[in-house]
Amino acid sequence: IETAVNYRPTVGERLKRMVGRRPNLVYFGGLFIVSASLIAAFIAVSFACGVALSPLLIFSLLAIVPVSDVAVQLLNTIITRIATVRLLPKLDYSEGIDPKYPTFIVVPSMLTSHREANALLARLENHYLANTDSIFSYGLLTDFADADAKNAAGDDEILHTAVAGIQSLNKKYQRQGKAPFYLFHRERRWNAAQGKWMGWERKRGKLMEFGQLLRGSTDTSYDVIEGDVTSLDSFRSTTNRPFVITLDADTVLPRGAAQKLVGTLAHPLNRPVLSKGSHAKVVRGYSILQPRVSIHLNESHKTRYLQVHAVNPGIDPYASAASDVYQDLFRDGSFTGKGIYDLHAFDRTLEEAFPENQILSHDLIEGCHARVALVSDIEVFDGYPGRYDVDARRMHRWVRGDWQISPWLLARVPSACGARKNSLSALSRWKIIDNLRRSLVPVLVLLMLVFGWVFQPSAAWLWSGFAATIVFAPAILQ
Repeated sequence: IETAVNYRPTVGERLKRMVGRRPNLVYFGGLFIVSASLIAAFIAVSFACGVALSPLLIFSLLAIVPVSDVAVQLLNTIITRIATVRLLPKLDYSEGIDPKYPTFIVVPSMLTSHREANALLARLENHYLANTDSIFSYGLLTDFADADAKNAAGDDEILHTAVAGIQSLNKKYQRQGKAPFYLFHRERRWNAAQGKWMGWERKRGKLMEFGQLLRGSTDTSYDVIEGDVTSLDSFRSTTNRPFVITLDADTVLPRGAAQKLVGTLAHPLNRPVLSKGSHAKVVRGYSILQPRVSIHLNESHKTRYLQVHAVNPGIDPYASAASDVYQDLFRDGSFTGKGIYDLHAFDRTLEEAFPENQILSHDLIEGCHARVALVSDIEVFDGYPGRYDVDARRMHRWVRGDWQISPWLLARVPSACGARKNSLSALSRWKIIDNLRRSLVPVLVLLMLVFGWVFQPSAAWLWSGFAATIVFAPAILQ
């Protein structure tokens, strides 16, 4: 068409097209060039300041990973300015969702107290009030905290609070004979590796067993189910395409967001197409959609720590979408544990994919197997730790989980059935490497400071300035 009308693209349009045609060259080539340039600049400044060669070589080796963090931040900023935001097509379900897409909105969590049970019930009610389509069902996926025995004191009372709450919600909001609220509670099972009675595979186990239960399996650890189980037949019909929206306990699902998520995943161009064989993978389309996650406006002013770390709280009324390097360049996003997934495709791609008791942080590796798209024009809101110690414990869990999935960088990986060939793409492996790289940055920055102050104290200002640049680079580039 452009040739027929003698249209000549502008320089900016040509640049965007070049970036889109060669994503690997642009991203990984650019990362190498930017990292090498920053290291060379640091060496040049150090020489000019009279730093001796031997400590400079050691310091440069320690600086490679931290400098790469600045390079990634800088490159991402440049690419998001250049690349075209890729919005997925959607079906308009604002007037009602097609009945062939029954959808469960679930909150996997733990019942630790009466207060926690009531908070979960209140959150589930809020999800209902904000997204009231008749096709939606709302459920809590729960189990108890780890214990030394299968049953602990107070379990029955806490469970009774949750069951009574679900019954009250169904009585309050029952319409046309449909009771939309459910509780799915799991019993503790003995875990020899942990030496505890606990819920099988924690959150990942909740979702995997929930999928099995929806498909009709009775061999799960869900021993208490409160709600209208006859309505679950719509999820087992061979003519329907069931979806699940999973949210954290503190996630806010805005009005109409669930309809938009269903409309996006239901679009023919986004539906997952699986490969044939015993180890299915998504070859086209997506089985998971990850919405944009922002810090809730009410959260950002609770503590000084939140005011410093909570970035861009609330709704941005001037932007309907945001750029993401992985999505815009490679059409492949990252899963962070909140979003919608195609029940059948999700379960097929992850079936027996992971061994037990080896994965703590499972969101990234699940997304690498099931293929994720970021839908940045659909937003949910989440909480943020209000204190440093809480944030540090959360970061510790994430880092430990990132190193637990490091075996998926190898040619053969563990699975529930033993070792098998690694089917992850090069981009998925890079995402794992990137997380590992990021986890090493604080340690290496500290080592650089100690090494520089001890062996070259005359240039202490240089080492301190370099470390400060690495630490504050993300805030500066924003």
